[in-house]
Amino acid sequence: MRQTRKHGAPRWRMLLALAVLAILVSMAAAPGARAAPRINIALNAVQAQDYGALDAPNPDVRAAAVQAIRKAKDTEAVPALVAHIEDPDERVGLYIAQTLAELAPPDVVPILQAPLLRANASGRWRAAYVLGERKEPRAVSVLARALKDEEVLVARTAAEALSKIGTPAATAALIASLTSERPAEVHAAMNGLLALGDAAVPALADALESASGHVEYHASTVLEAIGTPAAMAVLTGTVIQ
Repeated sequence: MRQTRKHGAPRWRMLLALAVLAILVSMAAAPGARAAPRINIALNAVQAQDYGALDAPNPDVRAAAVQAIRKAKDTEAVPALVAHIEDPDERVGLYIAQTLAELAPPDVVPILQAPLLRANASGRWRAAYVLGERKEPRAVSVLARALKDEEVLVARTAAEALSKIGTPAATAALIASLTSERPAEVHAAMNGLLALGDAAVPALADALESASGHVEYHASTVLEAIGTPAAMAVLTGTVIQ
């Protein structure tokens, strides 16, 4: 009898260990347990494929690739997106600009300034858009140059970007363009100053003292359009207490 107990105890321990092992194996094999690794592997594969898809002939494929990068918040794709900022399809280009505005780190600013100077018109306005959305003060000088762009969309986007940046230097760049002989540049600058609102009033007040009659006219027009008490006070010469 003692012999039976002696050999029985190890047998039960072995069976218990096998049962626990079976439970652990079944848990590991459950769909939820392996879902995350499968998703991660698939996502990495999609991201790697998407970079190549940015060169696909079909614009729908390129658009889907950019949207996938944006959804994944894949910052490693930023250089590839900048390299494709001149995409010939306007929808794809807009997606690229929007994605860069969300994902681009601060150190990408110098890279974005290059297409603003050298790219085609589509690439230039998209770069200006990104710099404005990032409210990047280091881009003021290059955006001021873009205000003089022959393409109306580029000039307008540069003015909007400067208004979003909103620094004194950005405001000064907009004021300087009021002296232009090109109507498109002047209108873009006026719209940028209007977007600044009260923040532009002091600079516009100084512009009213300009020796140039048309600068004075443009400044007064913007002040009237702003229409706030501060702006109207400048126009009427009233001192606000």
